Amino acid sequence: MAAINVRSLLAQTTCPHCWHEFAPQDVLFVASHEDLRGDPRLGPDEMLRFRPSRFNPMGHAFDARNLACQDMACPRCHLPIPEVLLTAEPFFVSILGTPGCGKSFYLAALTWELRHLLPSRFALSFTDADPAANRVLNAHESSLFLREGTGKPTPLASLILKTELGGNTFFSSVSFGTQQVLLPKPFLFSLRPGPGHPAGNSPDLCRVLCLYDNPGEHFDTGADKTNQQTTRHLARAQVLIYLFDPTQDPRFRQRFRDATQRELPPGAPSRQETVLREAADRVRRLTGLAAHARHDKPLFVVLTKYDVWKPLFPVPGDEPFVTTGQQTGLDRNLMLDRSAALRKLLVQTCPEVVMAAEDFSSQVIYWPASPLGRAPVIDPATRTACLAPGPITPVGVTAPLLFGLNIAMKNLVLVKRKPSHNTPAPESSRPSKTPMPKTPGSSSGRLRPGISEDTQS
Repeated sequence: MAAINVRSLLAQTTCPHCWHEFAPQDVLFVASHEDLRGDPRLGPDEMLRFRPSRFNPMGHAFDARNLACQDMACPRCHLPIPEVLLTAEPFFVSILGTPGCGKSFYLAALTWELRHLLPSRFALSFTDADPAANRVLNAHESSLFLREGTGKPTPLASLILKTELGGNTFFSSVSFGTQQVLLPKPFLFSLRPGPGHPAGNSPDLCRVLCLYDNPGEHFDTGADKTNQQTTRHLARAQVLIYLFDPTQDPRFRQRFRDATQRELPPGAPSRQETVLREAADRVRRLTGLAAHARHDKPLFVVLTKYDVWKPLFPVPGDEPFVTTGQQTGLDRNLMLDRSAALRKLLVQTCPEVVMAAEDFSSQVIYWPASPLGRAPVIDPATRTACLAPGPITPVGVTAPLLFGLNIAMKNLVLVKRKPSHNTPAPESSRPSKTPMPKTPGSSSGRLRPGISEDTQS
């Protein structure tokens, strides 16, 4: 740490595991010598965490056996943190939804697309802040996008396994006195302006993007306990992405059947709005927000698996980007027009989801997305969903996060002005005769309160 320019250190940073705020000079180091194995927080198999007093010229701390140590840890939970968190603020993003809605597929497609899109179109560097922490997610990316060409369909269940409820793959067990607490393992990425970005190399815009993947069961009512704090990132999130799976809703399925004379792939029926209600309760409880107050962070309601229900909401396949010269920005008008049309469809089919979202957040944007970009095929022998051979081209997965980044930091991800597309709402999404009652202070859904019309040109 001594090698880091002191002027570049943050006054305070936040642990992405337990969300403890601390000054960079309070960071712990992880011992290197095998004699120093055993940590009071993490158990006998983990290396000791310690507060250093001696450093070598490279800024690496010496442990009690005089071995240099580079790895750092949070002073509260003792879990590892990357050095970049001492100089770049964390940016927390929570992804939530019911079991089977496709969170892990969405997350893998999101980060894969960001790796290519941000450097090439937005002049932003996007790299692994902690390759060890991202190992599982990187494996998911490879499983989806770097598959061997066998020429045969691949069962979706074998590409990305369901996120475990426990275990040490996605969660860490930490001892606080006599109590063991389960904490999440975030995926960490370094995000900063690259060559050609309008803001130059401004350090004020550098961030550590912290993404979380929880099993849907962790959002069940009563699942947030003192010894299981796996979703408390919700209270810290600057952007919330809620995945709504239309195939899990019988009314949406019936609407699709009536409009197309076809069936959607089977999905286990569930009350999906309960996830939003539970998330709202947890955020209010953890932040001290009043019972009927709305959260001021943007909430994106992403209707996933768009590849299978697109005939019910046929919109152009273009992504919401505008390129002028060598600069690319978000097409704000396209996103808000499409959000308004999609909201109408949800009001007609699943009004309680819209009500739960707009009771929760003052900034709600609706968006369709497909991590696979094309519908799965059904294996006639096993009746299981499979991915057909060929490349995967995700649709719409990056737009919610990019818009969220723009709301939080307008100079990092820019918005480009473009005349309103006036995207016509499909027949199925025209207003019903009995529109959903508006919540106090809510608007039509095209532009939620708190999202300013004024953006960069």
